Amino acid sequence: MKRLLSTLLFIVLFLNLTGCAPKTDLKTNPTSQQLQTTTSSSPSQIEEPVTEIPRALATSTAKPSEQTALPDSTAVNGQLRVHFIDVGQADSILIQTPENKAMLIDAGENDDGNLVTSYIKSQGINKISVVVGTHPHEDHLGGLDTVINNFSIEKIYMPKVSSKSDAFEDVWAAIRNKGLTVTTAKAGVNVNFDSTLKTEILAPNKDSYDDINNYSAVIKMTYNNTSFLFTGDSESISEKEMLSAGIDLKADVLKVGHHGSGYSTGALFLKKVSPKYAVISVGENNNYNHPDNLILNRLKTYGVELFRTDKSGTIVATSDGNTIKFDKKASPVKSQAPPEKTQDNRVTDTVSTDNSKKQTASVEKKEITVYVTKSGDKYHTESCQYLKKSKISISLDDAKSQGFTSCSKCHPPQ
Repeated sequence: MKRLLSTLLFIVLFLNLTGCAPKTDLKTNPTSQQLQTTTSSSPSQIEEPVTEIPRALATSTAKPSEQTALPDSTAVNGQLRVHFIDVGQADSILIQTPENKAMLIDAGENDDGNLVTSYIKSQGINKISVVVGTHPHEDHLGGLDTVINNFSIEKIYMPKVSSKSDAFEDVWAAIRNKGLTVTTAKAGVNVNFDSTLKTEILAPNKDSYDDINNYSAVIKMTYNNTSFLFTGDSESISEKEMLSAGIDLKADVLKVGHHGSGYSTGALFLKKVSPKYAVISVGENNNYNHPDNLILNRLKTYGVELFRTDKSGTIVATSDGNTIKFDKKASPVKSQAPPEKTQDNRVTDTVSTDNSKKQTASVEKKEITVYVTKSGDKYHTESCQYLKKSKISISLDDAKSQGFTSCSKCHPPQ
């Protein structure tokens, strides 16, 4: 009996050890032949499972030819990046926000449209949240039609003023063709497109001006503890209106008005803005003598670090919300060289057109220099006793337009 039980137990153990496994389920474990058949199907008919691979591993194992590299600037990583694009004697400013949105202020002249478009695309941008045409002069508006035609645009801001120029008509044609509408740029308008920023339009403050430059949309952008002020071509009239309105003009970076013209960036205005840095968008050896030496000296007097596109090309400022860094070195402020003389001791006339001669004469006429202090409301002669603590040069016309009155002690020019 015991021998019989031992025999039966042996048989059971033998069967367990040598028994056949269950047949493979072909639906869950396909053979190599079935895999070959499946992968030869049309790509549109295949649903491939998504496998998450750690980014570092995926990058390190992929072949260089298989990696698609995007420009570093497509992601600004919680930073505010402001590009002052070098468009010569014109303006164009590209802004990339902490939420990876884009804003464009002006686009240079007609011939700059492709340049500005290419630059924006080089930053990995294909959609622009906000476009601003500060005012209808070609050196600000000219390239906007090309930009509008090449990008998806969400919103456009322009002041309520028209121009008979071809550049202005081209921009409006592009706006109509895209089915876009224009929001009036004027003081008190908030541009809400990035929740991390406060973006507000500070000017124009009136509906009518004799000079189109004073219609310029002036924009202040604040990112945490840093701020930028973009002034277009606004001149002393617009500046005085902003001062009278009690607007908070304080900013770390000032885009100097009207390419550094002596008709902009008045002493009181500059004092109120009190910038650490200034950027002048200007063309090299331009016929307008921009930037005006008066403005260069004024910025130097106030201790403002200056950057110029005619000296450095495109300039990029980056803010992390607390500090601002520039990708170029500040431009040294030098006095303008005196006019060259010919062999017969006559001053060489470097301006060829009658129009340019008139503009130069106008600049020379207004450049009667007087002096003001940082805290006073009078203008003085250079030797006045009231200039002991501070001494800021300013043109006579500038001083008058900004509310300074003549000193009764030193009797400066009237």
